[in-house]
Amino acid sequence: EIKENQKRIIAWKDEILYYKSRALSEIEDLRDSFI
Repeated sequence: EIKENQKRIIAWKDEILYYKSRALSEIEDLRDSFI
């Protein structure tokens, strides 16, 4: 029970980190195209 929850939380954190880094790289690309 607890292990399942931990797996879910870890997967959820990984997803957030993944989307965060994607968003950051998108912002970098936008910034580069404006310069």
